[in-house]
Amino acid sequence: MLLKKLRILIITLFELLNRVSLDAPLVVLVWQEIISIDLNINPTLNQKVVLLLAIWLAYSADRYLECFGQRSGSKLHSRHIFYLKNQKSFLMIWVIILLISVQLSMNSFSSFQIITGWSVVVLAIGNQTFSYFESSGTKKILSKKNRTSLLLSLACIYLPFSLGILLECLSTLIFLFFLFWLNCTQINLWENANDMKKCNLSDHFFSIHKKNYFIIFCLLIFHGVFLHLLSAGLTFVCLSSITVLAVHYCINRISLNFDYKRVVLDQCYWISPIIFVVINYAQ
Repeated sequence: MLLKKLRILIITLFELLNRVSLDAPLVVLVWQEIISIDLNINPTLNQKVVLLLAIWLAYSADRYLECFGQRSGSKLHSRHIFYLKNQKSFLMIWVIILLISVQLSMNSFSSFQIITGWSVVVLAIGNQTFSYFESSGTKKILSKKNRTSLLLSLACIYLPFSLGILLECLSTLIFLFFLFWLNCTQINLWENANDMKKCNLSDHFFSIHKKNYFIIFCLLIFHGVFLHLLSAGLTFVCLSSITVLAVHYCINRISLNFDYKRVVLDQCYWISPIIFVVINYAQ
């Protein structure tokens, strides 16, 4: 009975984080922290706060704009309906957070950091706008899940990159893109599946793409980047990714409805690496 109540409490908390668009900022903040620990750099607290707020601004705006795009009307999920029902409150809070973020940015970043950082925010908001006009041909190469995965990866390496770390940031960008792409792809499969029991990402991946040599090439690149990061001393990044993949596999196997599975999967992308952040600071 106690375990059941705890499970309901955890899922309710996860749903709340997802509805107010805090899961993506937490993912970026925690992975940034893991990368910074491995690279032995220390961004200031203000810089971390600005990063968190900026990602929330971009992600929440994307979620809000999506209410008026291809998912409008009957296609809206509960996470979109939340924004549609609270438009005035959301827009007021969004403007306030924007002003706070701009002020903190002016006091905490150099001109180069401000330009590059807010460029990522503009790209993230433009990501949703672009989806209104993309053709079917564009979707195959620059689908929204690919663009979102890339933008999240860019945000994760932003602070280390802005502090002058280049090669390791590029490798980490490729690595994280693959991890975030797995998340977006799995959720798309669940959204489009009539039977979730038959919608396992690994089964789908290997049955559909077993003769796709481009996919095999991408997997080899991923493993090569993993070995490079390991040899470069990014141990926490590698351990975090292994943990995320393990949890991802377990979530695929448990019996939950789509909304719960999606929410839990999103949260594992920041909960798994935060374990290693705690371990590092506990040492």
